[in-house]
Amino acid sequence: MAAGEDEMEPERVERIETSVNHLVTRVTVLEEKLDAQGRRFDVQMEGLRETITTFAENIGGRLDAISEQMTNSQKITDARFSDHQAVLRDHSRRITDLERRPRRRT
Repeated sequence: MAAGEDEMEPERVERIETSVNHLVTRVTVLEEKLDAQGRRFDVQMEGLRETITTFAENIGGRLDAISEQMTNSQKITDARFSDHQAVLRDHSRRITDLERRPRRRT
């Protein structure tokens, strides 16, 4: 190596150290930002988890209420059709009785 090159070696090492220190600083800042993002993500995920749980509970309750309403409607419908069938049987019996009676001659 030449004499000029030996003098430039410490400057070069110093520049490399400065660059490395700068990169270390940037990596440290990025790690801190990434950690902060991760914590925010965890908080958001917990909030989302709670929202989904609440939604599922509300849907379950609403579906139970709808099921109960449908059951009640079915009972009412069954009762009405039962009454209707009873009325039709009674009419049928009356018509049959009337048809069996002897007719009056006028």
